[in-house]
Amino acid sequence: MGLKRTPIKRKPARKRKKPPTRRVRQKRMTVKAKKMWADRIKQDQQCFFAGKMVGGKRHVCKGYLQAMHCFGKKAYPASRFELWNGICGCAAAHTYYTYHPVEWTHWLMDHWGEELYWEHYQIARGVAHVDLEGVIAALSEEQKP
Repeated sequence: MGLKRTPIKRKPARKRKKPPTRRVRQKRMTVKAKKMWADRIKQDQQCFFAGKMVGGKRHVCKGYLQAMHCFGKKAYPASRFELWNGICGCAAAHTYYTYHPVEWTHWLMDHWGEELYWEHYQIARGVAHVDLEGVIAALSEEQKP
């Protein structure tokens, strides 16, 4: 019996990567804009509600800092990336106001004043066509010191 010959193993042909689809590019830009917006809101590096009255008692910060939307990003997508629509708060404050929307609305009216609240509300209710490239460009310009 002779030596058994094994065939030479060849590497499979490399598949060419397809360019990302429009939906994938849109998702990537949304994630990038969301991160840039949150970083810009959290620049103060302190909870806005620290030591203030929240829910009838003095607020004690718990958890890490989060960027909170004044008008929810899903209900009001037109104002999702507006800087006036964000406040830096700790996880405890964010959770509390998420489950107490009426108190949140009253707090916003007291903080902004009723007239400014209603102006922002009308903007937030607008048609939601967001130019993500423009948002990313504007946020990157603002972050440059």
